[in-house]
Amino acid sequence: MGYALDQVAIVALLATREGANIERDTGWLALNAVSIPNGRPVFDASIIAKDVKSRSLGILSVGRIEPRKRQVDVAREAVQNGVKMTFIGGAPAGGSRYSNEFARIVEGSEGLLTWRRTMTHEAVLATMGDSRVLINASWVEVQSLVDIEAASCGCRVVVAEGGNSTEFLPRNVSEVAGGIAELLRATTLAESELTSPPPITDAWSWDDAVQRLEASYREIAIGNLS
Repeated sequence: MGYALDQVAIVALLATREGANIERDTGWLALNAVSIPNGRPVFDASIIAKDVKSRSLGILSVGRIEPRKRQVDVAREAVQNGVKMTFIGGAPAGGSRYSNEFARIVEGSEGLLTWRRTMTHEAVLATMGDSRVLINASWVEVQSLVDIEAASCGCRVVVAEGGNSTEFLPRNVSEVAGGIAELLRATTLAESELTSPPPITDAWSWDDAVQRLEASYREIAIGNLS
C-alpha cells in the first residue's frame, strides 16, 4: 500500500497525524502529501450570539448512533452518574442491535437523557448554539466536522483520543486520555465552569479547501500535458 501511495500524484490529508499514521503503517514516503483540512461552516452569526451562561442545554452529543461513536457507553455512564445529556443522531431504518440498546437506555433514564434523533443541519447548528459543551466519544476520527461546527457555534468541545481536532482548534478542544468515565468527568467539569471558549481565529473555510484542492488538480493536469 505504501508503494502504491508513492506512485500517485497527490495524497490529500485532513490532518498531520493522519499522514503520520499512514507513514507508520505502510512505509509511504509522504513526498506527495497535500494538507486539505475541512472548512468551518457558514451560518447566520445569530446562532452563536448566546453567551454560554444563557444557553439552555448543557452537554450535547452529535452523530449517527453506531458503535464507533460509543453513545451506548456514554449514555450508561451518564445514567450511572446522574448526568443530564442531549443526543442528536439518526439510527438505521428499523433500528439495529446497537441503536435499540441505546434507545432502551434513554427510555430508562428517567428524563436524564434526551434523544432528538435526526435533525436538519440548520437545526443541529442551532442546537449547538444553545449548548455549552459538546462531547465526542468516537474511538477514531480523522478531522471531525462535528467538532469544528460545535466549536464554531461557541461550544467547548471535549473529545476522546483518536481524533485530530486539537491540531486545528487547540484552544477550543480538549482531548482526554483514558476511558468513557474520564471523558464524561472532563465534560461535566467543562460544563460547570460556565465560561465561553475563546473565539476561533483560524479563518480556514470550505472555499479555501476547494481552492487548494483545485490547485492540486491543476498541477497534476499541467504535469500530464507537459
